[in-house]
Amino acid sequence: MLHPIQSLTPQLCGIIHQHIAISFMDTDFCFSNVNASFCEMIGYDSAELLGRPFCAFCEEPNNLVLPMHQEHSSSELCIRRKSGEAL
Repeated sequence: MLHPIQSLTPQLCGIIHQHIAISFMDTDFCFSNVNASFCEMIGYDSAELLGRPFCAFCEEPNNLVLPMHQEHSSSELCIRRKSGEAL
């Protein structure tokens, strides 16, 4: 059985990636993949993000506690753009 995102047409996938900011992190919460919309949103290019920890872009990285060993999690955090502006 295909994952729902895999069953989308190539055109629809292109629209999603063009208009929705998407990022993926590895088990150490380092960026493993980002799309152009995410890069544009925070002002960094992908080479500056990949392999770096997510908390490096948070407003208060020392207070960041990410849930471990959970398949899915949801949190609200303030991310800083390269310009220093908060998202």
